[in-house]
Amino acid sequence: MPEASGACAVDIAMGCLLLLAGAALVLAGAQQGMVVLFDVRPYLPPQFREEVAARFAVDTYVWDRSVPISVRRRYFRSMVFASIGMVFIFLAMLIFDQTGPAIGFGIVSALGVALTTSRWLQYRDRL
Repeated sequence: MPEASGACAVDIAMGCLLLLAGAALVLAGAQQGMVVLFDVRPYLPPQFREEVAARFAVDTYVWDRSVPISVRRRYFRSMVFASIGMVFIFLAMLIFDQTGPAIGFGIVSALGVALTTSRWLQYRDRL
């Protein structure tokens, strides 16, 4: 019996650690993304400089060679942070036996990893 409770404590500790690390990475990705939003706005066409429109245009225009490489790298970094964070949260949900949230976070993290990988393959020469 003590072995089972020890394993449960380790599972809980690992799940909490993954959950906290995942949340921290998602927040770091969001922070980096907001910095990119402000940095890329001067390079956007005038009709996309308004805040809401800029959010939708960033992914298209951030890869333009006129945008500084530091901004493109920060944007890609935000994608990587958010993707890894979502994978960590997915793993934490699996550890906590939360099937519904695990499926949701699994789908979102798979889409995030796929998008990040496709952007890297498409624009790695601009990073």
